[in-house]
Amino acid sequence: MAVECAKCHRHILETDNRLPPWCPSCGGDLKGAAPDMAPAPPRTDATTASLRTVPAAALESRVEGRPVRLDDIDSLGIPERVYRGSIVRQLLCWLGTLIGGAFLALIVYITFHPPKKPVSDAAYYGLTGFGLIAAFGSTYFALKFRGLTYLVFADALVRRDGGESTIIRWENVRQVFEKVHLGYINYRVVARAGEFELTGDIAGHRSLGTTIEDRLLAHRLPAALQELEQGHTVPFGPLAVSRAALWCDGQEMAWHTVRLSTGLKPDHAHRTTMLSNMIHLHVHSNGPTVYLEIERIPNYRLFVELVRHVWPQCLPDEA
Repeated sequence: MAVECAKCHRHILETDNRLPPWCPSCGGDLKGAAPDMAPAPPRTDATTASLRTVPAAALESRVEGRPVRLDDIDSLGIPERVYRGSIVRQLLCWLGTLIGGAFLALIVYITFHPPKKPVSDAAYYGLTGFGLIAAFGSTYFALKFRGLTYLVFADALVRRDGGESTIIRWENVRQVFEKVHLGYINYRVVARAGEFELTGDIAGHRSLGTTIEDRLLAHRLPAALQELEQGHTVPFGPLAVSRAALWCDGQEMAWHTVRLSTGLKPDHAHRTTMLSNMIHLHVHSNGPTVYLEIERIPNYRLFVELVRHVWPQCLPDEA
């Protein structure tokens, strides 16, 4: 039996009494596939290898930005590392569920056994509302943290959030923002499929963020160096790097006048009397020092590598 691909109109022949799950040429759905076909046999190394030959664009069109089938994830092979939701936060959420349940039990008790001194309506409804929010809200977040998983593969990152899974190929990771505080580092990842944040909700989120930055660096650094060699300027938000100068908020600074360092901003935050606890990049040149939050600089590690290639003398020792 032969069926036609809905996308490229190629006819696919049945082999081994079964049809492939999709067109091996373009990844499109097959027309006329029998709904009651026998289940496919377990995937072998040869089958996995054939799936890897599907063109990258076709694979991305099936997996980027929407839930995927389990066999799509299986085709990626064995994950190198797995990052799961924080056990500590799950336990705290379950504790909140117990506390909320205790308040609800107390409300039920005093409803059927009123105390000698009547409870005010405000206290009664207030405790009821608190118990409901604590019980159901904590349960929701506990289950959410339990179902949140990141799987690192050689070719892609898989994000599982509850019942949905999204495959993000490494070449489709566009930007990584580091939110560097005195006490923590969080990450915001912008990919073709959307964006997500890595915080303490994930156990080992800093290691995961570093891994994503490493893969982005491996894909973007060669092209960025080529841009510099061709005389172009590579932008990084408020900064831009060229072979002749560093551009900072539209101001051109010759490399021999530039010195970079990191630390807290010594001045008060804008329109407040408070000092910022966020780590800033200090850009020293002939004029006033410019302070930029690390979070404002997309792909900060790529920026540092380009500066290291062009003018490493201006980098701090720890960079």
